[in-house]
Amino acid sequence: MNKSKRLSSIRNDVETHFKVDISEKRRHRGIVYPRAIYYSLARTFTKHTLTEIGAPLGFKHDTVINALKGTLNDLQYDCIYKDFLAERVEMYKDKETSEETLEQENARLKKEIRVLTMKNTILTGL
Repeated sequence: MNKSKRLSSIRNDVETHFKVDISEKRRHRGIVYPRAIYYSLARTFTKHTLTEIGAPLGFKHDTVINALKGTLNDLQYDCIYKDFLAERVEMYKDKETSEETLEQENARLKKEIRVLTMKNTILTGL
């Protein structure tokens, strides 16, 4: 999956579930916690830098660091956010596993097509 597409899909997933715009600058718990979840999921499941993760929301890397350190610790006491984060981590892990499996299957099918094409060439040449 394209890295930027993955980042935007994580953002859309979080914003849709919590019905908030995580790019808002307010420091209300209803925005800060979903934003921290976005940072955590983006950090875990993409290879983006902290600057690249925060940039679409208008935040710098130090804001992302603070959210990852401080806010995520607070999430353990709020079941709604904690459960959502755990659920999404499992879901994204499953997606990565299935994507790898699809890539492996695609490679196998390409090999089979090459073999069949060679066999067909040999048989038609006789």
